[in-house]
Amino acid sequence: MKIYWPDVIHPSSNRSQFWKHEWDKHGTCAAQVDALNSERKYFGKSLDLYKQTDLNSVLQKFEIKSSINYYQLADFKDALTRIYGVVPKIQCLMPEQGENVQTIGQIELCFTKEDFHLPN
Repeated sequence: MKIYWPDVIHPSSNRSQFWKHEWDKHGTCAAQVDALNSERKYFGKSLDLYKQTDLNSVLQKFEIKSSINYYQLADFKDALTRIYGVVPKIQCLMPEQGENVQTIGQIELCFTKEDFHLPN
């Protein structure tokens, strides 16, 4: 969880508060599905789906990689939409003091409840 689901907005040593928030806000809604009806199942399945989609490799195919380079938000959306067939929701972090650009904070893809596939 520390590696794959960090709190990039409020980095701190007390990560359990962030994950509690994620469960309270998203997990309890997802718990309507039997395969996600506990914290362990919710976070486990979420991490499985993250690894299955392999966002980093997909973005690298379009030469978008973590670096000091700058990209347009449309570059991310176009690349991910071409590969997955759905438009991702991308949330950016506001620039920190002295910076002029935003940082990607979160990329969301919605999966079907029945079989955890990206909808066509």
